[in-house]
Amino acid sequence: MSTEPPRTYHECRSRFRHAVATSGAQLTSTTINATGPDGGDGSDLTIDVAMLGPAEAERALVVLSGVHGVEGFVGSAIQCDLLEAPPALPPRTAVVLVHAVNPWGMAWLRRQNEHNVDLNRN
Repeated sequence: MSTEPPRTYHECRSRFRHAVATSGAQLTSTTINATGPDGGDGSDLTIDVAMLGPAEAERALVVLSGVHGVEGFVGSAIQCDLLEAPPALPPRTAVVLVHAVNPWGMAWLRRQNEHNVDLNRN
């Protein structure tokens, strides 16, 4: 991976997915129905969820990034750092990382989602 910090949603997502793959975490992705700034059909805007630890965990720490899309860059970096050096987890405990809760806002550098909703306020 590059040592340059990611500057776009797609670069952040690529780094996150790479970190998931190398960490052994489980990845689930959900595509949103919205258009990205590249003018595409939006099929490349996803909410990605990584899970470290047992699927049947009794406890989970949930870490979100990108609720306010434009603020997702620092949250993405923190999630990637966590995946690149996973912590030792207590028994029956998982960490769930939700990357880019608002991928449209992150891609367009906006706080709102594709429906002009501020997910942290509405």
